[in-house]
Amino acid sequence: FATSLIAYFVAGAHFRFLVVSVLIAALGFSALIYTTGYRTDRIFYFLNPNQDVLGKNYQREQAVIAIGSGGMTGAGFGQSTAKLNALPEPLGDSIFAVIAEELGFVGSMTVVFLFFLLVWRGLLIARASPDVFGRVLAAGFTCMIGLQAFVNMGAISGLIPLTGVPLPFISYGGTALAVFLTMSGIVANISRYRR
Repeated sequence: FATSLIAYFVAGAHFRFLVVSVLIAALGFSALIYTTGYRTDRIFYFLNPNQDVLGKNYQREQAVIAIGSGGMTGAGFGQSTAKLNALPEPLGDSIFAVIAEELGFVGSMTVVFLFFLLVWRGLLIARASPDVFGRVLAAGFTCMIGLQAFVNMGAISGLIPLTGVPLPFISYGGTALAVFLTMSGIVANISRYRR
């Protein structure tokens, strides 16, 4: 939804239409969260992180422990202990926690910086696109990658509720990797025709 709003904004939408869209979406998402039990639980345990540490809040707690145990430089590549027995989905949703444990603060901030650089470069390509379609496409694809990276890293580090989305280009999964590589290839192709 956020990517759609960004693409809509880049295409030249009026600000009031964006505000109305956000308000309608907030009402819809609130109803969806309220009527679905597991979504309500995720919000509740995000707001009350010390409740049910061994149950529904287990993945978040183990991810935060793994991130904290990495220290400044980490335990070393391949030396994560959380991925062996404590961390659910260590190659999928929780891969950022494994990176933080193995490579530490320095390695995890390098990953964050690389995603920031990718988004910055993609937005520069969108800005220099000669036509509106290329601009909207490049901005939409770039923001989709950046927002998904933020949501994954934010959920694993406890900044936002858990969502279950993979970390682009890093999490295990061939379909997601193929989609992200395709989007990146299209953005790279758009950069060939910039002004």
